[in-house]
Amino acid sequence: MLSIRRVLMGLALALAATTPGLAAAQGKTSNDNGGYDRGMAALGAKDYATAIPLLLRACDTGKATACFEMGLLYADGVGLTKDDERAAFMFNRACEGGDMGGCTNYGLSFDKGLGVAQNFERARGLYQKACDGNEPQACLNLGIIYSSGKGVPQDKVRAAPLYDKACKGDIRLACFNLGVLRARGLAGPQDFAEAKRSIRSPATARRCAGATISASSTRRARA
Repeated sequence: MLSIRRVLMGLALALAATTPGLAAAQGKTSNDNGGYDRGMAALGAKDYATAIPLLLRACDTGKATACFEMGLLYADGVGLTKDDERAAFMFNRACEGGDMGGCTNYGLSFDKGLGVAQNFERARGLYQKACDGNEPQACLNLGIIYSSGKGVPQDKVRAAPLYDKACKGDIRLACFNLGVLRARGLAGPQDFAEAKRSIRSPATARRCAGATISASSTRRARA
């Protein structure tokens, strides 16, 4: 009987010693986001050989932000060969997974014809989706589409609230474009006071009266 008790006590001690380690390992696995966290850490350290396989794996397991990051790497040619078609594919996967940065950049792919056939209607729809999802870069790009009349009738009045929303999201180019519209009276009465508030620089507000709106949509980059 004594020997049995000793065996049972030994088993109990062994379980007590091994269970915390097992729990820690399980916690590491469950909290690793399919490799995303380690991939982002490696990306921050510019260890692309480690980061890319981890981010690809995370993307394949449904981590939309990982797909977005891979899209940026393909678009910029960082750590691998630049590939606009592959970048567009990754941005699409990110967008389908609910990442509004992915929708913005997939929209830019259609806007500029990067890796896909140029299609302003598709670009506009993706920008609208992302802007509605509170992605300010998309609001800027959508405002530019209406300001410049790319695939739609030119409509600066419709562009103004889009620039305003992007400006409130701290996109400085949107603030400038909104200031141009207000200083030149292109989206309502000419209003230098509002132009100053839009641009956040009183010294440059009046110069907007002779400025032109930026007609170059930009990509949503890593935050």
